[in-house]
Amino acid sequence: PPWLSLALFGVPLSLALARLAAWLAPRVRARAGRSAQQSAYKKSLDEARSAAQRADAPATSRHLERALYEALEEVLGLRARAVLRSDLTRVLGEHGVGPELAQKLGEIAVECEALRYASSDAASPSSTASHAAASGGESAALSDLLKKTSDALRELSRLPRSSARQQEAS
Repeated sequence: PPWLSLALFGVPLSLALARLAAWLAPRVRARAGRSAQQSAYKKSLDEARSAAQRADAPATSRHLERALYEALEEVLGLRARAVLRSDLTRVLGEHGVGPELAQKLGEIAVECEALRYASSDAASPSSTASHAAASGGESAALSDLLKKTSDALRELSRLPRSSARQQEAS
């Protein structure tokens, strides 16, 4: 009878499909989350480029700093915002980043912070004239920092993902 074959094969088959769906669902969600996070640091870089074109130093430095920290979290699984800037190079080395790249990334973090605070000081009324005179140099500095950050993050993205991130993915 057909109902007997349905009972014998249909029930185990539906249980197997349900188990497969339960196994796949978290992996699909994790992959979607990773791709959104990957685009997050790239989106921050795009926002920094846009701010640099407007010669908006505080916004440029803020977006570059955000891109740096998002990339560090994506590649290394490191919540770098919780690390003191003075310890960043050492901590990056401990997470498998080569000394040269770790040094570059540490310098970028310091430069972003310095640019943000220098720009906010330059916005004060007493220094408006000196800010206007230096704006050409500031634009070049923004472009240099943007290029330096983009290059360093590209190099960072080529590193193997941390074991913590790989375990999350599986």
